[in-house]
Amino acid sequence: MKYRVFLDTNIYDAANYSFRNAQFTRLVSLSKAGQLCVVINSVIEGEVRSHINERIRKAVGSLGKVAKDCAFAGFRNVEAFKEKLLIPEASEWTDYVLNEFSEFLSSCSVRHIPLNGIDVESVIKDYFLQRFPFEQKKPDEFKDASL
Repeated sequence: MKYRVFLDTNIYDAANYSFRNAQFTRLVSLSKAGQLCVVINSVIEGEVRSHINERIRKAVGSLGKVAKDCAFAGFRNVEAFKEKLLIPEASEWTDYVLNEFSEFLSSCSVRHIPLNGIDVESVIKDYFLQRFPFEQKKPDEFKDASL
C-alpha cells in the first residue's frame, strides 16, 4: 500500500526547517522505498519558502545584534576571536535552508498538486459563511489548508 503524505506549513515550521532530522529522513527513506508519496501544492511550498526567509532573516539580525554587543568589545581586535564575531549575510543562511528544502522535496520525488480547477468562488463563499474548515475562533484568518 502506498500512502500519500501532505504536510501543512506548520509541520515544516515546527521542525525548524531541519530537513535532515529523523522525521524528514524517514519520509525520504519511505518515499524511496515506494511506501509513500509526499505531496505538496504551490500554496504550502510558497508559505514554507516565505517563512524560511522571514524567520532566518530575523534570527540572523538578532545574531548580528548579539555579536555587536558591547560585552564583546574586548574581543573584536583579538585575532583568535575576530572571525567568531563575523556573522554571514542573511542570504547565505536562507539560500542554504531553501536549498535543503528543495533537496528534501526532490529526494522524496514530491508530487505537486495543481491548484487549477479549484472553484475559488466556492472557497471564498465557504470562508465568509464560516463553513468547514473555516471556523468561528479565527474569523480573520484565511485557512490555506482548505484548498
